[in-house]
Amino acid sequence: MSESKKEWKVVDGYYPGFLNIVGASYTVSIVTSATDLTLEDYVNRTNDAHLMAAAPDLLEALENLLWHAEVLEEFIESERGRGRNADQLYADGEMHNYMVEAKASILKARGQQ
Repeated sequence: MSESKKEWKVVDGYYPGFLNIVGASYTVSIVTSATDLTLEDYVNRTNDAHLMAAAPDLLEALENLLWHAEVLEEFIESERGRGRNADQLYADGEMHNYMVEAKASILKARGQQ
């Protein structure tokens, strides 16, 4: 994942009724308000802009969660096979950090961060 992923953000556009998604090397303008658009269109387009800006963060967070969950699942199954109680490992380790990252990305996608 590119370091520029954290630079994706939604800002007010240059003109009223526009939002911009600003990346490292580009800007995408989105019309959010016009005479032929409804309030529902405005809300949907604003939500979509925040989701697009959060997409790289969401992808990375979910990839990390998936990888660690798969590794943890394999480890716990191997420990259970040896008769050990490895369930406590879900509450320990790096998994918590990835959950925090995923939650932050979801907030960004909702425009709440």
